[in-house]
Amino acid sequence: MLGFKSIRWLGLAVITLLALSACRQTTVEEPAADWTAQLTLERAVVGDLVTVLTPEGGAAATAVEFGGSQLADLLVAEDDLSLKFTVPAGRTGPVPVRLLHGDEAVLGQLTVVAGADAEELLLVVPPDMPLAELNELLDDHGIAPANSLRQLHPAGAPVAGASTCLGQLALITVPADHPSVGELLAELEAEDQVWGADPKSEWGLSAATPTDLAAGAGLRQLRPELDGSGVTIAVLDTGVSSAVTDLAGQLLPQIDILGEAETGDPYVNADGLPVGHGTAVASLAGLGLATGASILPIRVCDETGRCLASDVLHGVCAALAQVDPQDGLVLNLSLGGDSEVRLLSLVLQEAAARGAVITAAAGNDAAAPPHWPAAGSSGNPGLLAVGAVAVSGVAADFGQLPTELNGSHELPGFGTLIAAISGGYVDVAADAITLGQASLTIEPESEASALRVEVDLPPTVGTVPFTVSVGEVSMEVDPASLYGAPVLQDGILIQALDSSFSSLEMLIDPLPERVTIATGGTTIPLTLNALELLTVSPAPGGYTAGDYVSMAAVGANLTAYDPGGMLRDDYSGTSFATPQLAAAAALLLQEQPDKDAWAVVARLVADAAGVVGGDPALTGAGRLDLRSLYPATP
Repeated sequence: MLGFKSIRWLGLAVITLLALSACRQTTVEEPAADWTAQLTLERAVVGDLVTVLTPEGGAAATAVEFGGSQLADLLVAEDDLSLKFTVPAGRTGPVPVRLLHGDEAVLGQLTVVAGADAEELLLVVPPDMPLAELNELLDDHGIAPANSLRQLHPAGAPVAGASTCLGQLALITVPADHPSVGELLAELEAEDQVWGADPKSEWGLSAATPTDLAAGAGLRQLRPELDGSGVTIAVLDTGVSSAVTDLAGQLLPQIDILGEAETGDPYVNADGLPVGHGTAVASLAGLGLATGASILPIRVCDETGRCLASDVLHGVCAALAQVDPQDGLVLNLSLGGDSEVRLLSLVLQEAAARGAVITAAAGNDAAAPPHWPAAGSSGNPGLLAVGAVAVSGVAADFGQLPTELNGSHELPGFGTLIAAISGGYVDVAADAITLGQASLTIEPESEASALRVEVDLPPTVGTVPFTVSVGEVSMEVDPASLYGAPVLQDGILIQALDSSFSSLEMLIDPLPERVTIATGGTTIPLTLNALELLTVSPAPGGYTAGDYVSMAAVGANLTAYDPGGMLRDDYSGTSFATPQLAAAAALLLQEQPDKDAWAVVARLVADAAGVVGGDPALTGAGRLDLRSLYPATP
C-alpha cells in the first residue's frame, strides 16, 4: 500500500506544483522580481477563509478578483506578507482568481465545492489502521474522535477493483471554530495515513417531473445473439424490487449499503407515491436490450432519494469486490449532485482502467452547476455522462383522405401521399389504409429525424412478400423471416412486432425525400395502421448543460416497471436515459474479449446519431442509435 500511496500523492503533488507554477508565470505584465503571490489552497467551500501569500510583502496593496468580481473586506496580516478573503456564494467548480498588485497580476484557480456539508468530512485511511490511531491523528488537528471505521472492501474478497477500495471510510466532524474547511482538507491530506479527504456531500436521484410528450425508446434488439450475456450491470440506486418477474432470471441478490437489509425499492416520490427509482432503472437496462445481462442491485439511496456520496463510494467498491471488471461490468449511476467527491472520481477512474464502463446521469436542473459524478467524464475516458432526448411524432391523419385515393393528396403538417392503383382495391378508413395491388408513396414535408410505418397483414397470409423503396434502395420483405431477425439495410429497419408476422414496423432513418410501399403482383391487402414522422430533439424541462455531457438517450415518458411490478409510462429524466447507455455498453462488452471500457465508450460516442436542434451542451455527440453500432446482421 505504501507504493500506491506514494504514487498517488506524488501525482497530486505534481498537479499542485504545476498550478502554483502557473500562478507565478501567468501575468498581465511580467511581475517585478520583488513581488510574488500565490493561493495556499486548491479547494474550499463557500464561507471559507482562503490565504494569499505575498512572501516579499505588498499584501495591503493587493486586490483579489474572484471569478471576475473584485472582493472587498480583505483581511491583511500585520506583517504585510499575506491576506485572507472569504469565498463568496454564487460560483462553483474551478473559479479563476486574479491577484492584482499595481500593474502586476498573477492568475490562480480555486475549486469551490458546492452542495457540500461543511460540518462533516469523509476520510479514507489504510485498511489496517486502528480506530484509536486515527483518533490520535484527528486529535492532533483539534478534531473530535471518529465513532467508527467502515471497510470499503469486504474482508476476504478478491482485489478486483480500485486500490482506494481497500481502505477504510470514516466520517468526522469539522471543529466549529475552524476557519476553513479547505485548509483542514489540505492538512489532513498531507498526513501519510490519510489516502484522501472530501467534504461530506448529499446527492439525490436524477429524476425530473414527467413531460407531456409521448416517447418511445425505439431500441429493439437488432442482433438477437447479442444480449449482454456474461456482463453484469450494477444499478447503484434505491434498490430493485423482485416483484418485476420479467427480471427474475437476471436479478442478483441485493446489497444494501445503508445497512437496513432492504431487499426491495422503497422510494416514494414527492407526492408520496411508491413509484420507485432503481426498479425502473433496472428494467430499462435489463429488459428489451441487455436481456442476458445480470443485474446487481446496490442500494445507496434511501426511500426519500437522498444519496450520501460516502454510501455511493462504498457501493462502487462493493460492486468491484463482487465482479471483476475483466469479466464484464457496467456501473449505472442515475444519481449525483453539485459537488465532486475526488475519492469517488479516483475510484471510478481506476475501475474504468480495469475495464468497467460507467454510465452516469448528466443532471436535470438547468440552473445547477456541473452534475457529479457525471461531470468527471472529461477526466475519465471510461465514463459516459448521459443527457436526455425526447421523441415527438406527427401522425398522418387518414381521415382527411378521400375514398378515391388515386393521385396526390396533401396532409397538413405531414406531407404528400401519392397513390398509384393498377388493380385490386383501395379502402380508406379513419384509422387505416388498405392496399390491394397498389403502391403508396410518402413525401414528408418535415425536417423530422425518421419515418415510422406500421403495417398489418392478415394472419393467414402473413408470409407474402412485399416491396419497400427508399430513394434508390429497393427491398423485398419476407415477413416470415423477420421475427427475431430484423432486416437492416441503408437506414431502413424492418422488424416483426409479433410472432405471427402479422404486424410489422418499419423505421426509416434518416428521413428520405420519398418512400414507396408496393404490394407487387399480389392482391392480398396490406393495412397501414400508422404513418408517423418522428423528431428526436433535446428533452424539454431544462436539463443540466455542460461540456462534460458525452451523449444522450431517450429520457421522456418512458415505460418501465414500478416496485409493485406494474408498468408506468411516465418515467422521465436523465436517470432513465442512463440505463439505456448501460445496456448498450453491455452488448459491446459481451463481444469484446479484452473488456476495454475506454474503447466501448469511444465507440458509443463515435456512433451517436444526430439530434434535431441538438445542443452539444445537452446531448453531447448525439443520441444512442443501435443501428449505427450494428450496421448489418452478420
